[in-house]
Amino acid sequence: MKTPFNDSRLQADIQYLEDAMDEVIRYQEGDALLKLVEEFRTDCKKIKDQYDPSIEAFLLREAGQLDISLSSKLIQAFALYFYLLNTAEENFSMQERRDIQRLDGIVKGSFDECLIKLKDNGIDSKALLDLIADLSIEPVMTAHPTEAKRLTILKKYRKIYLTIFKKENPIWTPEEKALLREDIINEIAKLWQTGDLFLERPTVEEEVSNGLYYFRETFYDVVPKIYRSMKSHLRKFYPDIDAQVLMIPAFLRFGSWIGGDRDGNPNVTPELTKWTLTTQKNCILSLYIQSIQKLIENLSQSTTKAGVSEELLASLENDARNMPDVNQKIFNRNLYEPYRQKLSFIKVRLEETNRANELNSTSSDSFGSSFDAKKVYHNPSELLNDLHIIHNSLISNKGFWTAEIDIEGMIKKVEVFGFHLARLDIREESSKHLRTLCEIFERLALYPDFGNFPEEEKILILTEEIQNPRPLIFDDMELSAESRNTLETFRVIRWARENICPEAVGSYIISMTHRISDILSVLLLAKEAGLYRSVSEGVLVRDQTAKGIDIVPLFETIDDLQHSYEIMDGLFSLPVYKKYLAHRNSIQEIMLGYSDSSKDGGIITSSWELYKVQHKLWDVAQQHGIHLRLFHGRGGTVGRGGGPTHK
Repeated sequence: MKTPFNDSRLQADIQYLEDAMDEVIRYQEGDALLKLVEEFRTDCKKIKDQYDPSIEAFLLREAGQLDISLSSKLIQAFALYFYLLNTAEENFSMQERRDIQRLDGIVKGSFDECLIKLKDNGIDSKALLDLIADLSIEPVMTAHPTEAKRLTILKKYRKIYLTIFKKENPIWTPEEKALLREDIINEIAKLWQTGDLFLERPTVEEEVSNGLYYFRETFYDVVPKIYRSMKSHLRKFYPDIDAQVLMIPAFLRFGSWIGGDRDGNPNVTPELTKWTLTTQKNCILSLYIQSIQKLIENLSQSTTKAGVSEELLASLENDARNMPDVNQKIFNRNLYEPYRQKLSFIKVRLEETNRANELNSTSSDSFGSSFDAKKVYHNPSELLNDLHIIHNSLISNKGFWTAEIDIEGMIKKVEVFGFHLARLDIREESSKHLRTLCEIFERLALYPDFGNFPEEEKILILTEEIQNPRPLIFDDMELSAESRNTLETFRVIRWARENICPEAVGSYIISMTHRISDILSVLLLAKEAGLYRSVSEGVLVRDQTAKGIDIVPLFETIDDLQHSYEIMDGLFSLPVYKKYLAHRNSIQEIMLGYSDSSKDGGIITSSWELYKVQHKLWDVAQQHGIHLRLFHGRGGTVGRGGGPTHK
């Protein structure tokens, strides 16, 4: 049962941070500014508790009399104050959850609450595991202007949060508590003297770097903890599940728009998208190398004390043959320690894979052409196979805890992040595809004035061209810069599938989708780039790249939302599109626009139309035997359709 709400600790933390901030302001700016801040803060608290028009009038009058310099400092003080309040609230929420768990209570939204409900509803272990196997959750990172904080600012706030959390520990002496307070004051002082926002629009490279910060600092370490916690709760509520053989499927993945979203951002060029994909791969491979090094240090089991599987010994012999330049050094350094030996070979291969990635980003050759294929990991499956060999050997030789805690955590990281870190979504506005096709048709003297054709005629022409094996584009075709960029984006997707990872690029999102031809246009351009091959019934497409693009219409305006199910019904009825979906396991992803629909019709209208359209799209997909996946384009703020995300 949840404990009664008690915010005394929250108020204590707020006062603690407020006092620290006041000390910084007094030192940095003097008593005059501190007095002004205190006056405004006191009156704002009064008016929050009980509205008083006289206080409001006083605040407006006082604010209007301030000069620019003083106004900016007052705004800075309140901005800092509110961020510190958020920090205190985050710590309080986390501590409150811990208090509930310490009293054997149930935290809302936790694994405990979920599994209790499932069990109460008669879901047995088999049904539960089937349910988990069918889960697909993919948070997507975006570089939206509503998050304008610089990376250096975010790091400082995180340091303050960690220090606030740290001071909760009752072991500290008064002297140590004083030092912790000085640490917080130091960070607040640096925040006061640091530019809070980007003075100029950040470059795409800076946006990518900001996004990678969250993966390095949070997601990478948290992911194995989530799966381990889930496994622990499954054991608790479903003891008939064999913990030793249970391997929870990787239902969690991450996506990103940063470096792939070119809608409204001309700076996101094909070259920058390629750089983003290479940088993401470099980031995750570097993290893997660090993790493997830690495992080398930790897995010290010796053959003089424990057994080892024949499979692992055979793999070591194979590694030795494939890496003769390092095998003796590895064996001599880790004598009688086969797990360290295997992990050392894995590390060598990861380092070579990372080096190949950096060099390959500047080359148009296919992956691995300039490298020893026996040393480089060509895909995450090869790395996973090596990790499973270690895992199986530990399980069969009384190393269950090491297998579960150390190796399963690493396996989960590779399953979730692959060699791509996060699936990079590409987004482009529908009219760009139409203009590109019109220009191509014009150069070929085909379908003059295609852009003004009736929709039915466009569908017929696009269908015919998608099925036609004859290419439309030749190497020296003269096209505008915009059309070349559009085509090159599709070529970069193909390059990423072949050189980064088959999962490197996720959805191709068509913003402002108004009609069926908007979707078929993308399918035709994908075919021209070798990303889709229309074949006869019963013929297997062996080239995985040729079926490697997820076309996702984005319905944004109220009008488009209201007509979206009609568009998809017509699209699903086309044999050419059903054939494409057959290559995608009959899965159709559709993105729903929360922000633009809110701006178009207001928050209530948007919410109601989004609710209705989800039911209608589901019905249409069911009628056509299509598996529907919805991409909810909502942010955290109300203005972007946000709400209680945890629900």
